[in-house]
Amino acid sequence: MKKVIQYVMLLLMLVCCHQNIMAQKKVIDTSAIRQWPMLTKAGDNGAISDDGKYVMITIDSAGSPITILRSTSGDWQYIALYSQWDSFSRDGKKAILKASKDDMSIVTLANKQTEYLANVKQYSIAQSANKDWLVYTMMTGPGVFVRDISSDYVYSFTLLDEILKQQGDNVLAIEHIGIDSIALKIIHLSDQTIAEIWRGKLATNYVFNRKGDQLAFATPGEIWYYRTGMKKAVVLAGKEMKNHWRSGGSLNFSANGRWLFTDLLQPIIGQRLATNGVPINIWNYQDSRLPIQHPSDDSHFLYSLGVIDLQKANQIGSQKIQNLGLDLYRNGKDELLTKPAQIPEDYLIVAHRNGGIHEDWWNPASMPEIDLLSLRDGKRVCLKKSQQSYWGPNFYLSPSGRYVVYFDNLGGKNATLQWYSYEIATGVTQSLTKRAGFPFNVQLDDYDFPLTRYVPYGFGGWLGQDEAVLLKDQYDIWKVELSGSADPVNLTGGSGRKNKIKFDLVDRDDGTNTHDPSWNKTDTILLTAFNKTNKEFGFFQLGLKAPVLRMLAMGPYWYGEYARTSFSNLKSAGPWLFKRETASDAPNWFYTRDWKTVTRLTDLQPQKPYNWLTSELLTWKTFNGKTGQGILYKPENFDSHKKYAVIVHYYEQRSGELNQFKAPTLADGPIDIPYMVSRGYLVFEPDIHYTIGEPGESAYNYIVSGAEYLTKYPFVDKAHIGLQGHSFGGYQTNYIITRSNLFAAAMSASGWANLIGRYGAISVGGGNSSYESREATSEIHRSRIGATLWERPDLYIKNSPIFRVDKIKTPLLLMNNTVDDDVPFFLGVEFFTALRRLKKPAWMLQYEGEGHVLRDEKDKIDFTIRMTQFFDHYLKDVPAPAWMTTEIY
Repeated sequence: MKKVIQYVMLLLMLVCCHQNIMAQKKVIDTSAIRQWPMLTKAGDNGAISDDGKYVMITIDSAGSPITILRSTSGDWQYIALYSQWDSFSRDGKKAILKASKDDMSIVTLANKQTEYLANVKQYSIAQSANKDWLVYTMMTGPGVFVRDISSDYVYSFTLLDEILKQQGDNVLAIEHIGIDSIALKIIHLSDQTIAEIWRGKLATNYVFNRKGDQLAFATPGEIWYYRTGMKKAVVLAGKEMKNHWRSGGSLNFSANGRWLFTDLLQPIIGQRLATNGVPINIWNYQDSRLPIQHPSDDSHFLYSLGVIDLQKANQIGSQKIQNLGLDLYRNGKDELLTKPAQIPEDYLIVAHRNGGIHEDWWNPASMPEIDLLSLRDGKRVCLKKSQQSYWGPNFYLSPSGRYVVYFDNLGGKNATLQWYSYEIATGVTQSLTKRAGFPFNVQLDDYDFPLTRYVPYGFGGWLGQDEAVLLKDQYDIWKVELSGSADPVNLTGGSGRKNKIKFDLVDRDDGTNTHDPSWNKTDTILLTAFNKTNKEFGFFQLGLKAPVLRMLAMGPYWYGEYARTSFSNLKSAGPWLFKRETASDAPNWFYTRDWKTVTRLTDLQPQKPYNWLTSELLTWKTFNGKTGQGILYKPENFDSHKKYAVIVHYYEQRSGELNQFKAPTLADGPIDIPYMVSRGYLVFEPDIHYTIGEPGESAYNYIVSGAEYLTKYPFVDKAHIGLQGHSFGGYQTNYIITRSNLFAAAMSASGWANLIGRYGAISVGGGNSSYESREATSEIHRSRIGATLWERPDLYIKNSPIFRVDKIKTPLLLMNNTVDDDVPFFLGVEFFTALRRLKKPAWMLQYEGEGHVLRDEKDKIDFTIRMTQFFDHYLKDVPAPAWMTTEIY
C-alpha cells in the first residue's frame, strides 16, 4: 500500500501543475539522494509514433519505472506502473507496453482499448518487410506465439519452448526433445510456416545476418550455417575447428552478408624460458611489453580472427576457415579499426603493433602500422607505415568499400593533420581538407593537452554514393568530395566560427550498426549548436542540397549530452520528442512539430521541496591577464545581505554545464554541488586553461584569481573559502595550498603530490594492455608536462607539492584508497606522512576495498557525511566531530 501511495504522489508531481510551496524548504540529505526520482536514460525510454500523435515516456522512481502513454494534444493518457519496455507499431495504431514483471499491455490507440497479456516469459517486436509482429512465450506452458500486431491474429507454435533470436522475417526458436536433445526451428514470418533446421544435443552462439536470411551457430567443434531456402542447416567447418575454436567465441556476419567471422585459438609463437620452478618474472629493457602486460594464464594461446567466404557455401563441408593471422584481444598486437559486423565489402582496416598501445608515442614496437587487409586472400596493403602516434588512428571504410578516409595524425611533428581519401582500386591518395584554410584538429582553447593537436574534431558521415564526406572543424560542418577534385564546401557558411557556435551532427542510428552515418545529397539534417561564449544550446536545420542553415531553437537550456540520445525521432521535418533542462528546472520531456510551439509533456520537479540552486556565469581577469570564466552556484533562498562560505570545486573546464540540472548524488570523490548548496554554501567552479609544463601554476592562476574575484562580492565570507578537487582536481588542491593561504580548508580526493613518484608507476586498467604506465599522463596527457623526467626534471619538481609541504598552512582532508587503479595508494600515504611529519593539520580517509572513486553506497554515504563535517567545522565554525579530534583504532 505504501508503494502505491508513493506512485500516486509521483504521478501527481509528473502531470499536474506545481503550486508554490510556501513552507520553508528542506535541506537535501543522503536519504533524499537515495530516493531521488528522475527521467530514466534517454533514447531507450522515450518513443514517439510516426504520425506524432502519441508518445511514451518512462520515469524512474527509486528503481521502479513508470511509463506514461499519452496523446501529444494532452487529451488522453495511459499509465503503466512498473513498466520496463515500450514500443509503437510502425503504422502508429498500437502501443505495446511491458506493464509489470510478467504482464503486457497492447493499446489500440484509435479507440483507447487495452488488452492484457498475463504471464509473458519472453517477448520481442519483430519487423518483417511489411508487418510488425509480437513474438512471445508464456510462463504457463510451452509454445511460441506470433501475433500480427495490426490484425491481432495470433499464430501458435505449441511445441516450441524458447525464442533464441529474431531478425527480419525469421525467428529462431528451440524445442526440447527428450532428456538431452533439442531441435532448432525457424519460424518464417512472411508465410507463418515453421521448418526444423537442426537436431542435436548442444548448440550455441546463434547469429543472424543483417537481413535475417542467413543464420550461423556453433556446436562442439563445428560451425553450422543456414540460409533461407535451405531444407536443413549444414556444417561449414568441422574437423579443422578441433582445438582451434575458442569456446564461447563470437560469430559475426559482415554487413554485406558475404563473410562469416569467428574467433580462433593458435599457439603463441616464441618461447618462454624455463624458470626451474621458481616463480619469477624477468624484466628486459629490450622487450616490446612489460612482463605483466603479457597473458597471465598458462594456455599459451592467442586469439586470432578466422573468416569463411559464404559465396562458396555450395561447397558445404569442405569449407576452410581462413586464418587472417590477427593477434587479438589479450595481446592486442592487432586492433581492428573496422569491426566485422561493419565491413561493407571485402576489406578490414587493421592497426598492427608489437608493443603496448599506451606507449605508441615513444616505443617503436608500439607505433602502429595501418594495413588494408583483403578478406579474399589475407594479403595486406600498408596504408601508413609504423610511426609515432599521440592519438589513436582514425580510419573509415566507405559504405560501398571503394574508399578509405583517414585523418593523418601519425608521425608526430611530421603529421599533416589533414583528412585524406584513399581509393582502394587505384591506390590513389587525395588530400581532402588542405584547401579549406582552417584546421580540422582540436585547438588548444578547447582542450590543451600536449597531444590535443593530433585529435580530429570528427568524422560526420558519408554523402551520396561514396561521393563526399561530412567533416567537422572547431565550429563548422564541411562537405568534401572524395575525389579531391573540388574545393571543400563550408555547409554552415562559417556561421559557427563567426558567432563562436560549435555545430555538431545529431547521431542517426538506423539500428544496423554497419558503418558511420550515410546521408543523401538532398537530405535536411539536424545539428546541435553550442555557444561557447554565453553557453546557450540549441538546434539548427541544415539542407545539404543548397545548402541552407536555419535556426530552430537556441536558448539557456541543456538538451542532454549534446542531444545525441535525447531524441527519439531524428527526422528533420519532425515531429520531435526531446528532453530539456536548466540548472533549476529538472529534465523533462517536451514535444514540438515545428519548434515554434513547444509543449511540455511532463513536469517532474523533485527539487521543489528542497532548497535548490541557481547558476550564474562569472567572468574575470586572471593573474596573467587572460579572461577567466566559471559558474557560481547559489542556494535558492540566497540573501545578498548575508555572508556565505564558499567551496571552490574544479576539474578542467566546466562552464559549459551552466544550464545543466545536477541531480544530487552521493559523493564518490568530487563534492555533490546540490547537496552542499542546499546546506547554505556557495559553490564556485572556475574553468582552467593550461600552459604546457605548468599544470600547477595554471591551476593557481585561474582558481586563486577566481576566488579572489569572488571576495569582492559583499555576500562572500572571505575568511571561509574552501577547496575541493578529485583526481587531477585533487592534485591541484594539493598544489594550490602550497602557493596560497587564502583558503580556510581544503579537501583532496584521489589526488597526488609527487609527479616524479607517479611518472613510472603502473596502474591497472590500461585498455588492451592489462597495465598502463603513467608516463603518458605526465608527458602528453592530463598532467601536461610535455617532456620526460630527464629532459625537464625542473618541471617535475616545480609542479610536485611534496617538495613544498613546509609552506602549507591550510587544514587538509585527503582520501586515498588501496585499490585505486589510477593513483597508487603510496602517493597518498607519502603526502600524508610528510604533512604529519611537519605537524600540518591533515586527515586521510582510506576506504577498504575501494579505488579511484567510491563504489559501495555505504562508503559514499560515510564520505559525504565526513567531508561535510570537515567543511562545516572550518567554514561554518561547527565543532569538530570526534574522528577529527580522537585517535581511532
